[in-house]
Amino acid sequence: MADGPRPRRGASADRVAFTAHSGRVGGMDIITQDGFRAAAGVGDWRFADDAVSAVFTTGDFATGARLFEAIAALAEAANHHPDVEVTYPKVQVRLTSHDAGGVTRKDVELAAAISQAARDLGIGAEPA
Repeated sequence: MADGPRPRRGASADRVAFTAHSGRVGGMDIITQDGFRAAAGVGDWRFADDAVSAVFTTGDFATGARLFEAIAALAEAANHHPDVEVTYPKVQVRLTSHDAGGVTRKDVELAAAISQAARDLGIGAEPA
């Protein structure tokens, strides 16, 4: 098989599932950069090495704290926990699946949910 993701349509025409052919570790498929980029809702995120990251510009600490609260709730619900740094003007988030040694579907789904939470709070992201 060729390297890279192979999109396949699921039950919903709006949702595209990706299977990476670069490796499977611990029952999880590793997502390639192309596979990650093809996923919906992750335009705020940068893919580097074995992780994805985004920087959300909050403008103040209180807004950053509200975004962190939303991220924490999403992470707990997904049982998948990102590295988060909250500073006065921004929130930096890094996602990886440590047990798989790279980016997996869990990271894609949580990245999209975090970006949506930021939008819902009126928070933008630095360009990816």
